[in-house]
Amino acid sequence: MAQNPRPELFDSGEGVFQIHKFTCGATPDMATHGSLTKAGKVRGQTPKVEGRKIVGTNSSLRNKGNFKKRFVLGRFPGQNKPGQRRKRR
Repeated sequence: MAQNPRPELFDSGEGVFQIHKFTCGATPDMATHGSLTKAGKVRGQTPKVEGRKIVGTNSSLRNKGNFKKRFVLGRFPGQNKPGQRRKRR
């Protein structure tokens, strides 16, 4: 098999195609979106705010409420409750 004299050209049998050397999508003549030296500037300057601790109810209270909703009041579980569904236009 003969070696290709121009390795940037590729012959697929249907024609000769040029192989692009830049796989990231940006070519040297394209502008970048902002300077790489400023990457993460705003996040680094933003003060850290601690999140609140989530405190849930104990399981017996949760089960009691679920029993009341589902069996006493006859509601269905989940977000798509039959009475609250929005009608499609």
